[in-house]
Amino acid sequence: MNSKQLAKKWPYPRHKEFEKELRNAASLWFKNKGLIPFLLDFVPDKHKEKIILISVQEVTNSISNYKKHNDWINEFKHKYGLK
Repeated sequence: MNSKQLAKKWPYPRHKEFEKELRNAASLWFKNKGLIPFLLDFVPDKHKEKIILISVQEVTNSISNYKKHNDWINEFKHKYGLK
């Protein structure tokens, strides 16, 4: 049997197929769970309780309450579709 015939009987997926399946699985995982659970795995346990989850919208709304940021916050919100 030559190598072409053996290649057709190869039981393992090719690298391109494997990589495509891996990327799809990773995309689905992050779409369902988000990035935070993944990143929290790298944070030492003693610091995890110090981390709070806050959205960009909450940050920009808080910044809007301070008059000294009026020169840029509205432009920022408009640029990133937050307004």
